[in-house]
Amino acid sequence: MKIAISGAHSTGKTTLIETLRVMPQFKDYEFFSNITRQLKEQGFKINEAGNDATQLKMMEIHAENANKDINAIYDRCIMDPLAYTIYLNRQGQVSAEATLQTWQAFSANIGKYDVIFYLEPEFEIVDDGVRATDSQFRNDILEIFNFIIKMYEIPVICLTGSVQERVQQILNVLKDPQYANK
Repeated sequence: MKIAISGAHSTGKTTLIETLRVMPQFKDYEFFSNITRQLKEQGFKINEAGNDATQLKMMEIHAENANKDINAIYDRCIMDPLAYTIYLNRQGQVSAEATLQTWQAFSANIGKYDVIFYLEPEFEIVDDGVRATDSQFRNDILEIFNFIIKMYEIPVICLTGSVQERVQQILNVLKDPQYANK
């Protein structure tokens, strides 16, 4: 079972992932999180400063993770680097060639997830020294996410509310026979 938590920055994905990580229902899952932070630590430019190298590396990591044959919960999915790549391409920071490669990797891997939970902004952006704090940037990314979801008819499940409400929504969805037997 491959479960992705997707959405723009500062929507509560990592907080939700960390809550799921300690729950007994998910003890047999591998968790993939903090990829962006790890890339920043390796010297890659992230957020509004992203470039070809960052976006291609991000997509490569997400594609590799999506292709692992394991029970997994992902903090972001293959859709996330595509959204940021489109934004950065529009800003002239990512080339058309890198954008095309990102689209191709997205198209080849988006179907690898059993369920994608999608979070829209419900909270103010908190400056943690890593994430982008520009609300217009987040709004632009959100618009691109919504475009991708509609264009590709990606069956995302929107989560809302507090962390505990979101956890309960996830548990309720996973009880559905469509997911329970995976």
